[in-house]
Amino acid sequence: MSREALLATLAESAQRTALLYGEQRCTYGELHAKVQQCLAWLVDQGIKPGDAVILNSDYGVSAVAALLAMYLNRNIVAPLVDLSERALLTLQGAARCQHRVEIVDDA
Repeated sequence: MSREALLATLAESAQRTALLYGEQRCTYGELHAKVQQCLAWLVDQGIKPGDAVILNSDYGVSAVAALLAMYLNRNIVAPLVDLSERALLTLQGAARCQHRVEIVDDA
């Protein structure tokens, strides 16, 4: 899906359910807001298009929003699930990732 098609889907289907994960439910409108918030945060952190990023998180709505934001920001992403600090540092160095994003709480 192209960036433009993704943004159009998020905007045009605002009331429809986009994600269900456990007790979490998110409409396309809510997901769009989370993606825009993540995009703004990426820019604030100095994460530029083309930068390699490690995403360390549990599964959930916020992780999906972060992945979509990184896709829209044209980042190279290595999604990981709940690794130790030592493992993250090793992978970050080996993969030559400039940035690491951690999502701690999806509540």
